[in-house]
Amino acid sequence: MSADQTFLSQSVILLPTFVCLAVANALMYALAAKLLAKRLTSAAAQRRFGYTGGAVMVSAGTLTLGMESA
Repeated sequence: MSADQTFLSQSVILLPTFVCLAVANALMYALAAKLLAKRLTSAAAQRRFGYTGGAVMVSAGTLTLGMESA
């Protein structure tokens, strides 16, 4: 792909690529949800999952804040 190609010729390549990536993303998300649904049946497991997700988000925010000040 080069910058001198027309918009239409670039779209013919990029549109199916993005659609395929979106389908793959949705399939992986559905597979992960199906696997986790079997494991998160107890309240304790759901609580641990929630705490882990929260810790990941706080860590990501901390890393982002560190990147801005550097």
